[in-house]
Amino acid sequence: MTKQKIEFNQEYKFKTSKFIYGGACLAHSDELDKTTILFEKVAENEEFIGEIYRKKKGVYWGKVKELIRENAEQRTQPKCKHYHECGGCSFQHIKESEEIKIKEKILQEIFPEVELGESILSPNREKYRNKCEFTFGHDKDGVLVLGLHPPERYFEVLDIQECYLLPDLMWQILQEVKKLASESGLKALNDLTQEGFWSTVTIRQSISENQCFVFFRVKNPLDSTIHQITKNLIEKFPEIIGVGAGYADKKLANEHKNILVYGKEYLEEGDFQYHGESFFQINSYILPIVLKQIAELVEELEPEILFDLFCGMGILGIYAGKHLQNIIPPVKGARGFIAAEADELGCILARKNAEINNLNNYECKHMNLYKGGWGNEFIQYKNQQSCLIIDPPRAGLTKKTIKQILKFMPSRIIYMSCNPTTQKRDIDLLIDGLEESDINLSATSLGTAQARGDKNYKISNLQMIDMFPQTFHIESLSVLDRLFAV
Repeated sequence: MTKQKIEFNQEYKFKTSKFIYGGACLAHSDELDKTTILFEKVAENEEFIGEIYRKKKGVYWGKVKELIRENAEQRTQPKCKHYHECGGCSFQHIKESEEIKIKEKILQEIFPEVELGESILSPNREKYRNKCEFTFGHDKDGVLVLGLHPPERYFEVLDIQECYLLPDLMWQILQEVKKLASESGLKALNDLTQEGFWSTVTIRQSISENQCFVFFRVKNPLDSTIHQITKNLIEKFPEIIGVGAGYADKKLANEHKNILVYGKEYLEEGDFQYHGESFFQINSYILPIVLKQIAELVEELEPEILFDLFCGMGILGIYAGKHLQNIIPPVKGARGFIAAEADELGCILARKNAEINNLNNYECKHMNLYKGGWGNEFIQYKNQQSCLIIDPPRAGLTKKTIKQILKFMPSRIIYMSCNPTTQKRDIDLLIDGLEESDINLSATSLGTAQARGDKNYKISNLQMIDMFPQTFHIESLSVLDRLFAV
């Protein structure tokens, strides 16, 4: 068959092969030589008529026009009527058992040299999110709507009328917010012209306590409308324990502190307290299972000292630390548990959570872990049996961060990540070491095995965590054990 040059908005016959990280599926057409096209919301081994609509960063993307042969083993009927527009869910058309297999296969392909351990699955596959952020907008008739930006259409807002990832209470509050905002007569804020008032509303819900914190981004948080809408909300929903507001304009938001309109800013989930605007793991149902697994991995080592970097409000390290109270004494005048976090509020909360959990030998340092230098403080514990927990942002670690870890060479590293591709990159560097040109220090001065051409660590455990059911997101938990004495 004669090969054709790729043309946009031209129909071709495609067949899918496999999913990749990010939720898209690889597809090929006999008419287009070996060019790979990415399609979303399809299944593996399906045939369909599709068209290519864009090329981004050298990758072609297509849309399905007509399904010829579907994969009945993988597919199921999406429940949500917004599924094909919203973008919030990417795997709702895939059966639960198949979704788990797909995610495990993706993680295995990212880490081909490691045998996966048993996956950690969410007890709830629906209504599991403890946070949502919705945007105000207008429909074509100018009516105020509340919803999400559809993929690639940032200046549009899709009016969300149902969502199967949000708990009932959160959904009910959203509907009341939409009603009250509409009755206020104020318009949605236009980011370009700065006309209007309503920008976004964020709701955080404590699953264990069934309490909520509501936060508005608006043109003017001092406007009396915010106080009136707050009064109406708390009268209808006694579960709302706090309402806050802030400027939608980024410059003004940086210049002015957010306002606590009503109640308190802190929620509690189990034995932990967190701020209504702080980072907290989205799935409160799976979190206790993950915490228990991390604690067991730490306890297995019986460390003399425990480190928790990118600790946020300290949950991972504190939970693990509670199980080690009788093992870890204060070390060389320092605390037995040392955490570090760049966000000052996170540090305050971590110290508070340690106090709540009666963790007396705990210390949280306020420092920028990406800029380096913090390893100089920890290198004094180089000869201790030590365990390091790291849970960095999606971008992963920097070479400076890795350099600092290699300075004191913890006995075990427990690396939790929401992006297995950057996690794999970082783990390879931790195992193989950095080039001297990268770190401006010799391998021997770091005390690593680089000088002998050996490996620093081995991956002794790797698990997929299905933190975000019905989406492409994969959380992964890995364990690195040091291969030599320091």
